[in-house]
Amino acid sequence: FLGVINGIVLAVSIIAAVILALVAMSEAEGALFFIGLGVLLVGLISWAIVKVMLNISNNLHEINSKLK
Repeated sequence: FLGVINGIVLAVSIIAAVILALVAMSEAEGALFFIGLGVLLVGLISWAIVKVMLNISNNLHEINSKLK
């Protein structure tokens, strides 16, 4: 479940970054472009952190099941 939510959050952050970049280009607004890059960077970092935590959790569950 958390993996699906993580993917959805990544997709939304990518879409938001693209929209902000397009608006920045159409209105010649440099600040919006950098905000879009920030949104993309934060989305990618949060996706990667949650993915690593999910992998650690899965590995711990596998180790626990082998010990029983």
